[in-house]
Amino acid sequence: MVEVTDLDSGHSERHTAVPWAIPAARASDESAQPPETPWQVHNGRGMGASIPTDGTLALWDTKRTQQIGTIDIGVEPDAAALAFDAQGRRLAVTVSGGLAFVIDVNPASWRTQACSLAARELTVLEKAAYLGSIDMPDGCP
Repeated sequence: MVEVTDLDSGHSERHTAVPWAIPAARASDESAQPPETPWQVHNGRGMGASIPTDGTLALWDTKRTQQIGTIDIGVEPDAAALAFDAQGRRLAVTVSGGLAFVIDVNPASWRTQACSLAARELTVLEKAAYLGSIDMPDGCP
């Protein structure tokens, strides 16, 4: 089990973690996927995640069975566990040695963060390069 705490509200929830080295979990585990899917855990809202053997975190579009992208977490995935929060917007990643990451996987917040970091409206090319197919209206929020 992984305890995930919403840093904004302080609310904590416990979720089943699926170690990457175990290809399939119990049928009663809602977060687990059968071995024929490329992701190890999903958020129930169209996004999945896995840690391939190269030490990156892979995000998946579960409806299309397509990889969205990867995040280099720079650790060996020998004992990693993954769990989404209840809203499916944050992904907790724990690895051997006790290191843990909480990764924002909510496309709406990516858009807001991109605008905030740029401190201006993004160009069409920047939107395509950094946000891909995320729906982003003109102007920053």
